[in-house]
Amino acid sequence: MAMAGSPSVICTELFRQGYLAKEIFEADGAYAKKFVSGGVSSIYHFWAKPLVRLMQKSNFITQIVRPYGTAWATHMAYEMGTVQEDNWLGKQLHNTFLPLHQKISSILFSTEEKVVQSKPSVVSAFSTEIVYLVALLIFLGSLILIPIILLLGMVFLFKEFIGGLKEKLGQNNKKLGTAII
Repeated sequence: MAMAGSPSVICTELFRQGYLAKEIFEADGAYAKKFVSGGVSSIYHFWAKPLVRLMQKSNFITQIVRPYGTAWATHMAYEMGTVQEDNWLGKQLHNTFLPLHQKISSILFSTEEKVVQSKPSVVSAFSTEIVYLVALLIFLGSLILIPIILLLGMVFLFKEFIGGLKEKLGQNNKKLGTAII
């Protein structure tokens, strides 16, 4: 999934498919290596690796993930000084999901994670406890959504397989009909 030595999974796949510029991809990886702990990376890999496997099999899934992954990577590149213009969506994803992953990591691995935020965000106006509670509920909800997304991906792939099979059978039937005439 990830390139050797890269903490990235989704951005690596987007780069591999040609959706991320090399300098943005490298800045995203540099940010992760510098600021993201192993525990946070483990939580991210837990849900991101199955999603990347789907992206590798389905352009449809890639196109759903692409705007979020490119926004995230562009914000990371901004944080590292690689690009001059920030990405609003990437910033909101970063300022919501990085602290969420840090909190989950601290709960699961019994460590205190320092919450990294670039600049004040929309969520900074709320108390930390409320934000973490909402984020935890979102994460638990995603545990339900991930299997649903995986199931939809499998249904999509099955439909593509059946469509290809029907097309092949249709071509064979045309050949058979031509041979009879």
